[in-house]
Amino acid sequence: MFPLNLIVNGIKKHPRYSVLPINYEILNNHKYRLTVSIAGYDPNKIEILLEADKLIILSNSVEDLYVASYMHKGIAQRAFRLIFLIDGFTKIVNTQVHLGLLYIEMERNIPQDKIRILPNETYNLLT
Repeated sequence: MFPLNLIVNGIKKHPRYSVLPINYEILNNHKYRLTVSIAGYDPNKIEILLEADKLIILSNSVEDLYVASYMHKGIAQRAFRLIFLIDGFTKIVNTQVHLGLLYIEMERNIPQDKIRILPNETYNLLT
């Protein structure tokens, strides 16, 4: 199991929220990086919250930078809420915004007494 899982149903039930593009990278055995595209959003109005077993990234107040009469408006600046389930062994070690991307770096340390080692047995699944 990955230490982070997006709760898709929580987003779909709130039509006023926009879904942002995300990447979820495995940097090594214990380090992960979540990247969220926040182009056009004010980084100072984005909240990152840890509540029990949830990582919540949200922005409720999105204002137009200027009033315009659009021929086409394809860049939506709606409020958004991303909710991820996070396990108890994962800690957020760094967050930063660079070129319209929000980076959240995480580290997962499972204590040795919690690691379950499966026996190294070979099974012939063809018979």
